[in-house]
Amino acid sequence: MKKFIVDEMCGRIVTWLRLLGYDTKYVGDLQSDDRDRTALAVAILENRILITRDKDLIRKAEEAGVIVISPPETKNIAEILTHIFREIKEIPPEKPQSRCPLCNGELTRIPKEHAKEKVPPLTYKTYDVFYICKQCGKIYWHGSHWRHIKKILETIRKNLTSENQRWQASS
Repeated sequence: MKKFIVDEMCGRIVTWLRLLGYDTKYVGDLQSDDRDRTALAVAILENRILITRDKDLIRKAEEAGVIVISPPETKNIAEILTHIFREIKEIPPEKPQSRCPLCNGELTRIPKEHAKEKVPPLTYKTYDVFYICKQCGKIYWHGSHWRHIKKILETIRKNLTSENQRWQASS
C-alpha cells in the first residue's frame, strides 16, 4: 500500500487517507523549523508520495525524484480523493483498514468489554465492534459518521471504476 506525507496546505486530506488505511504523515505534526525541507526529506527517506499545492515544493520534489500530487483546490473531498487515487492509479479498498486519524497509528479490534470504561455508556450499549489505536490508545467504532465516510468512498470508487472502464475501452 502506498504511503504519503501531506503538507499543511492539504491538511484536511490527512484524516481521510488515514481513515482509508493509508500510512500518512502530516508535516504539521513534525518538529521542524523548515517544514518544506523536512517534508521532502521524509518523502525521500521513507519512499512516500508528497501531497502539496506549494509550487516551489513541487518543483524541488520533482527535481529530487519524489512522486508529488497537487490536489485540486476544492472543498469537495470526493473530488480531491478521486484526483489522488487517479494519480496513484489505485481504487481505494471497499473495506478499508483504518488508521488512527489523529496519530496515524494502526488500529486493532478489541473485545467489547475492553471498551466499556473508555466510551460513553450509550455508545457501549449501541455498538458491538470497537478498535483501539496501538500508538495513542484512542478507542474507535463505526458510528453514524461511518455512513458519510462510506458514501464518499462509494463516490470515489464509482468515479474511478467508470474512468477505468473508459480507459480500457479506448486502448
